Amino acid sequence: PRATQERSSVEKEDSPLYEYSIPFATRSASNENALTNNRLFRARFDKRELWVLGGLGADMVEVVTMRLKELADVSSDPVTVFIDSPGGWAFEGFGLYDAIRSCPLEVRTVNLVVALSAAAVLFLAGDRRYCYPHSSFMFHCIARSFGQGASESVVASRITADYISELTKTWIKNVKPRLHASEELWRTLTESSDERWLGAEEALEWGLVHEILPAKGTA
Repeated sequence: PRATQERSSVEKEDSPLYEYSIPFATRSASNENALTNNRLFRARFDKRELWVLGGLGADMVEVVTMRLKELADVSSDPVTVFIDSPGGWAFEGFGLYDAIRSCPLEVRTVNLVVALSAAAVLFLAGDRRYCYPHSSFMFHCIARSFGQGASESVVASRITADYISELTKTWIKNVKPRLHASEELWRTLTESSDERWLGAEEALEWGLVHEILPAKGTA
C-alpha cells in the first residue's frame, strides 16, 4: 500500500496527548478502485495509555515501539494498550507482539470493540488482557495473513509454505505457555481454513481474556 503520514494538530509540546494519523489508500484484487482507510495511533502519557485503532501497518509497529520505550524511561508503572482493529499482515501482528513482550513494563491489552486476525495476535501480547461484554475476536490460520490482497506482490510470492509454518510454530511455542488456551485455538491458527469468531464469554473460557470489564450497573 502507498501511505502518506500526517501528524495530528492535537500534538503539542506541553500536551499529554500524542496523536498520529496515517491515511492510506489500498488496492484490492477484487476492486480496481482505490479504497481509502485510516489508521490512528494515540497516546495519553499522563494516563500511560496507547490506542491502536484501525488496520495494522509497519508505521504502527514503529510508533508503538517508540512510545513504549519512552514510557519505560519515565517510570515502571504499567501501560494499557487499547485495541480496535480489523488486523493486517502477520508481519505487523508479530512485530507489535514482540514490541510488547520485549517491553520491561507490565502491559495490559484491552479489546475495545474488535481484535481480528493480526490484531488478535497483538492482543495476546498483554500480560493482563481485558475486553468488554460485546467485544469480538477473530482467529484464522496465520498463513492467510501473509497473502491478503498481495497476490501480485513480489515479497508475498517469495514467502514459502515452510517459512510460514516455521514462523507460526515459533510464535505458538512462545505464546502457548502463557495462555493455557483451548487446543481448538492452536488448531485454528495452524490448520483450519475457516475463521473462528469469539465473543467475550467464549474468549474468557478459552483463556484469552483474564477479565471482562463490567458494564454500568453489572459490577
